[in-house]
Amino acid sequence: MKIGAMNNPYRKIIDEIEFIGRNGFDYIDLTVEKPEAHPEKIEENIREILEKIGEYGLEIIGHTPWYLELGHPYENVRRAFLKEAIKIIGILGKMNVKKTTIHPIPTAFGIYKRKTYREKTIKWMIESLKRIVECAERYGMIIVIENIDGGKNLTLKEYGEIVEETGCFFNLDIGHANLNVKENAASKFIEYFGKRGLLKHVHISDNFGGSMRGGWDLHLPLGAGRIDFKGIVEELKKVGYDETITVEVFSKDREYLLISRNKLRKIWKEIKI
Repeated sequence: MKIGAMNNPYRKIIDEIEFIGRNGFDYIDLTVEKPEAHPEKIEENIREILEKIGEYGLEIIGHTPWYLELGHPYENVRRAFLKEAIKIIGILGKMNVKKTTIHPIPTAFGIYKRKTYREKTIKWMIESLKRIVECAERYGMIIVIENIDGGKNLTLKEYGEIVEETGCFFNLDIGHANLNVKENAASKFIEYFGKRGLLKHVHISDNFGGSMRGGWDLHLPLGAGRIDFKGIVEELKKVGYDETITVEVFSKDREYLLISRNKLRKIWKEIKI
């Protein structure tokens, strides 16, 4: 199991790499988004970034902005989002990135309730993702789809449909799986995608539940909320998961990020299967 941390896109990317490298993470989960890590700025500084990555012996996992609406009903708007996504994949490909996260964000952050619109939105999303997967394959890169909540905006079945029809894999966000549900849905995602060999990445953070709209995607340190991480780690181990886990703790005081990383390591070591 490898543990990584995400760069804060509001801080200079070289400073972020140095922080992540100095503190003994295995990789940087490189989110390519404004203002300090937008695509053009990353592309302009690829050589310096790769030199710094090499200095610390880090790997890179890619992460696209969460707000790319790849199923938008307006074709020109959808194409614009798709164009940006493909541009980012190309930049990450030049950096030899082999795994990148895409968020299947429903239009206006709330998928249409009418069945016909819902089906169309997912169809458009799948069409966009197929294009992205084709681009990623040229670089030997896989695309992992991240759940945005516990299954309200997109159901488990719909995530399965998207993953299987596009050739993508799955990124379980444990914090997101605790949103818009009565009980954390991480176990359902692990059961479905883990046993099929489609689970290839994990994001971990804590929260108290609630909704995405209500601002409860808090990215708290592990143990500061209500999520049962021991139970989830046990389930991950049961399906043989031993790949990458990004600690997505966004506290201003980054000691909490390091504490959470150490707590994850301890839990992982303690759980025996």
